[in-house]
Amino acid sequence: MVVKLQTLIIQMLLTQIFIARPNQIIETLDSNIAFFKKNSSANGKVVGIVGFCWGGSQFFNYATPSPEIEAAIVCYGTGPKKTDGYKNIQVPIYGFYGGNDNRVNATIPSSQKAMQDSEIIFESIIYDGTGEAEGSSEANEKAREDGLVCLKKILQVFKSIKF
Repeated sequence: MVVKLQTLIIQMLLTQIFIARPNQIIETLDSNIAFFKKNSSANGKVVGIVGFCWGGSQFFNYATPSPEIEAAIVCYGTGPKKTDGYKNIQVPIYGFYGGNDNRVNATIPSSQKAMQDSEIIFESIIYDGTGEAEGSSEANEKAREDGLVCLKKILQVFKSIKF
């Protein structure tokens, strides 16, 4: 599926730019999304993004200035630090979190309030008893099961976007 390939490529690119400055991250994502919108193997209409951990936070932040995406999926990443960072988000954000990830989960209520104030969809699911990497093969059996549930929900989100 084209969406899976696009998601994988963008996630790999984010791994390579972990130490990049914020403006470099935005420029890199802009150029990659422009590529996918023009690529003959894609439909050229819709791009959704998925980010994990640091990448999840970057994608949440990228949804702020970008009119080029239709949805952002954040897996255990934090939202913008300042409330003003939410004002320009125009796409739904779907968050998936491990119940034992206290640092990130402490930021969820402020993200929910800011998104609600901006009248933008923000759905979050917390998988109790799991840590940051709810789908990690190193995690416990419940975490792996929750990871599969999470993956199915992510796929449902992408299927719901009108291509």
